[in-house]
Amino acid sequence: ALSEVGVANERWKAEYGLVYKFRSCFGREFLVLNDPLALQAVLKGQNDSFLMEKSFREFVRLVAGEGVVYAQGVEHVRQKRLLQPAFTPSFIKTLTPTFATCAYRVCT
Repeated sequence: ALSEVGVANERWKAEYGLVYKFRSCFGREFLVLNDPLALQAVLKGQNDSFLMEKSFREFVRLVAGEGVVYAQGVEHVRQKRLLQPAFTPSFIKTLTPTFATCAYRVCT
């Protein structure tokens, strides 16, 4: 149910803190970041520190293609810089009606 989305994360965040790791099916480990500063460190300027595992990167290539999500290192930085004008706060604000309409459709 939609009301349950995020409930597990909220419970685990209260129990384990803002940053925690867990094992999923087949023993894969995942790091969960609920700390804005930790997220900022991952998403900004740390391009070579957080490389994708080879098999996961291949999965991303098959699902999303060889775009910004797939790219790493210098190529990722180049593609991200090209996309930045589309993600300015003023442009995102113009998309609010579209987001609201889509959210309403999903909920109904």
